[in-house]
Amino acid sequence: MPYSKAHKENSRRRILDSAVKLFAAQGYDAVTLDQVEGSKNLLVLRPTL
Repeated sequence: MPYSKAHKENSRRRILDSAVKLFAAQGYDAVTLDQVEGSKNLLVLRPTL
């Protein structure tokens, strides 16, 4: 079952909020996806290689 538009927008907003706070505190180059996920208990799916 696909996610609703509202769910997608909420997830995107939470990810961006988390990232912006971490970038401001640590700098863009110092932040990892794991940190962004962990700060708000998010799950960011990324492709495997």
